[in-house]
Formats: sequence, structure tokens, C-alpha cells
Amino acid sequence: MWATDKAFADEIRYYENVSGLTDGFTHNFTYWGGSVITASNTGLPQPWWNNSSSLYDEFAVTDYGIAARQNSNGFFALSPDATHKNGLGAYVASDYNTGWMNGDIKLATLSDTDDTNVTGSELVTNGTFDSNISGWTHTDVNNGSTLAWDSNGALLTIGSNGAYSLLYQNITTVVGKVYTASVDYTVTSGSTDIRLGIYNSGGTVAVEQVNTGASTTGSGSLTVTFTATETTHHLRGQVIVNNSAVRFDNFSVRLAEEDRSVNNNGLQVFGTVTKSAVATGADLVGYGFSGDNTRLLQPYNSDLDFGTGDFCYTWWMKAGAVSSYQGIFTRGSSKIEMIYTSSEELSVRVGSSNQMISSSLPLDVWNHCLVVRINGVVYTYINGKLDNSDSSNGTNTVNTTVGLTVGNRETELTREFSGSLALLRASATVPSPEQIKKIYEDEKFLFQENAQATLYGSSDAVTTLAYDDSTELLHAGTSAGRSVFQGLRRVDNTTTAVGAAISASNGLVADE
Repeated sequence: MWATDKAFADEIRYYENVSGLTDGFTHNFTYWGGSVITASNTGLPQPWWNNSSSLYDEFAVTDYGIAARQNSNGFFALSPDATHKNGLGAYVASDYNTGWMNGDIKLATLSDTDDTNVTGSELVTNGTFDSNISGWTHTDVNNGSTLAWDSNGALLTIGSNGAYSLLYQNITTVVGKVYTASVDYTVTSGSTDIRLGIYNSGGTVAVEQVNTGASTTGSGSLTVTFTATETTHHLRGQVIVNNSAVRFDNFSVRLAEEDRSVNNNGLQVFGTVTKSAVATGADLVGYGFSGDNTRLLQPYNSDLDFGTGDFCYTWWMKAGAVSSYQGIFTRGSSKIEMIYTSSEELSVRVGSSNQMISSSLPLDVWNHCLVVRINGVVYTYINGKLDNSDSSNGTNTVNTTVGLTVGNRETELTREFSGSLALLRASATVPSPEQIKKIYEDEKFLFQENAQATLYGSSDAVTTLAYDDSTELLHAGTSAGRSVFQGLRRVDNTTTAVGAAISASNGLVADE
């Protein structure tokens, strides 16, 4: 079932041209003739705009919610809540299934179906500038800049004649693989724009992040995630505006595990992360972290600076043999940390002195874990049920110096998690108890033997959608055939290409 709010579906059917609905909607979306939804307003649950301003080509409205297709990106399922502001959304494609993402989603990862192990290594040469700036090329525009090494990094200085200046290095990549690049910076003089970019061989920008108007003594980091389209890409750090100086340090490019949320902030791979089916014959894979230093690391991401506000982390885990405590994930050991203890329990720490222990989580069994904070109270849910709470935890979780470490402990990289993790998500809003139960009840089917979680075949281009309200089944057509979904799980498929339309009613289905 897609949702529990029939009124939402009825309203979508009723309005043909809507801008700013007045009954509690702050969404500002438009619906034309049953065929197109466009959404770019940030009042709408974030999963609606996958690429800034998304255009959904077609959607299937049910008594339980909406499934929408967008170009060649699979389909998106929306399960709205009663306020229409904090719904659940899920992306389903031919090679991943995010599970339910709630409200203001900030991260959705470990959602792959490829069981190929991944080994990460640093692709940047001399990115830490320990003793020199060798391996880097300086481009001086208008003869107005210099690049020099100092004990803290590579200092790029622009004089009064310089429009902009940069340093760059070519990196070797594998076409089709996903990578995350990052760099730290400190502005030592002036006020300027700082850019971290990946360029193609022809000089065009593949992806770029800009910090505009960084001021004197300001410091921070930039991160971009990209899919390699060539075997060589151009890594660039750039400074714009004259009479300014910026020190760069810790350039890094590594193979990444994708963030499937709208934010696309990938996690870099350290060591060899193993990937294997969550159950015999199942699509979804679990991630393993055997070996010291093995982990996934999302470089610093301000989206996860929840401060003293509400937040939600949710994931699935299957614990392995444990003789001492193990890291599940950490974002600053004194801020947010999830630990699996030697007593086979989940230890939840929000703040350096606040710790909450869950019920026992036995070995070799998949369990759904969800941790939320609401108005300073932290709650732990296990398999959809409230397990424990901490009534006085308003710790400020902002930590601008670390990233998110997954599968290990940030401060002790010998505490790798010996089991498997899957479907890790983070959000700045909190699902209701009913939504938490739904997340567990719908996703648990993805962890059973032979559970299919994706579109059949290798194409993400959904040609058409249809919903049969008598069977509560969603039908999604692609060039590989028709995929039939019950909730988030594919329960059947055909192998004949589907073109323009599917008709589904009372258990009878016809497509063309």
C-alpha cells in the first residue's frame, strides 16, 4: 500500500490547475490533465524534485498515494502524511531501491543491488601537501596570481590584476563508476568565491561546488560526487576575485557509494567493503566492513548539522560475531554515534555523556533500527516498535570538522562492524509512529529470500504506469517488460517490452 491518506489522492484527481492549495498545502504544484506534475517549490516533500526542478511525465494515483515516473529515472512512490508536509518517498530503479525516505531527507545510501565488492584507494597525488606542491599545475590568469607551498597546504594568492586563478591535477577514473571529491580550504585574506570542480577532457564542467563570498579567516570544505564519463578527469580548485588568498589542503577523490537522495553526497570507500545479498536470491545487498580502517566516509556535510533540532536516522542491520563493541556509524564521537555492544545491544549516543541502550539484537538476523529526536527527547525504535527513550537530550549535534563514518568508529578504526548494513537514511524531520511502523512493515519484505526490489531488466526508462485498486498492485512498464509491485517489493514481471500504455482493473492487465 502506498499511503493511508485517501483525501490526498482525491484532491489530486480533482484539481486540474492548482497553485498554492489553501487547505494546509504549502506545496505549490501544478497538475495538468492527469499526465504531468511539475514541482520545484521547497515546500514540497523533497523527494519530488530529484534534479532541481523535476518534471514528472506520468503518475498513477491510487486510493493510497502516488507513483510517478520521470524520464529515465525509474519511478518515485509518495506516501503523504495527514499534513501533506512530511510524507514518505522512495525511488525505485533497475539497480537500487532507497526504501522509504521521510520528509526533509538528507541522506539515502546503502541501497544498491550490485553484489560486487568495492575497494577504495586515493586517486589524488600529493593532495595533503605535506612538504611541497608537486603533482599540481597552476594556471595564472592575467599574470596576477601565485601558487606556493607552506606548512599548512597550497596557498593560492590573487593580486589586483587577477580575475581568477586555479590549481589542478588529472585523475584516472573508470567510466560509469561513481566518485566523491573533497577539499578543505582556509581564506587567509580578502573575500572571494572558492570552487571545487571536476572537468571533462574538453574543458567543460562535469560537476562543481561553489562557496560564494567566503571571508577572511573563513574555513570550510567542499564536496562533489560525479559519475565518470571518461578515463581521465580534471580536478580543480579555483579562486575568484582579486586581492584574495586561499589555502587548499586535503584534496581527495575516491570511489564512492551513492547517496540516492536529492542531495547526491556520496560516501567514499576506504579498504574493501563487501557486498552480498541480504537473503538468498534477494535483490538488495548488505554491506560488510571486515578489516581495520575499512569504512565508508561521507566528507563533512552541513546537511547533517541538525543542531539542537529534530532528526531521524534509520537503517537495517544484521549483526555478526562480536567480542567487543563495534561502530555502526559515527558523526563526531561526542555528537552522534551508534554502537553494537558486546552484549549484543544497540548503544545510541547523542552527546558525549548521553547513552541509551536498546533491547537485544541477536546475531545473524536483520533488524530495522530507527532513532529520532523530537523536542530534545531521543527515541529508539526496533522493528517498528518503540524500544527506549532519553528524556533530556538537547545536545547540539553540529560538528564542522568531521564527516559521517559508516561501518566503523571514527576515533578507533579497528572497531569495524562485523555484520552487514543496508538502507541507511537521515532526515531533518521525524516520521510519526504510524509512519515508522509502515517503514518497517513495507521494507521487511525486501529482506526475505528471493525478494525482488527493483524494476525488472536493466532499463530505468519507465514508459507508463497503471494501478489496479482491486489487487493493490502497481504496474510499471519498461523496454524489458512489465514490473508488478506490491508496496516496495516486485512480486511479478513479464518479459515483453511495454510501450505507451497499461490498463489494469480487477486483476486483468493489458499493455501495449
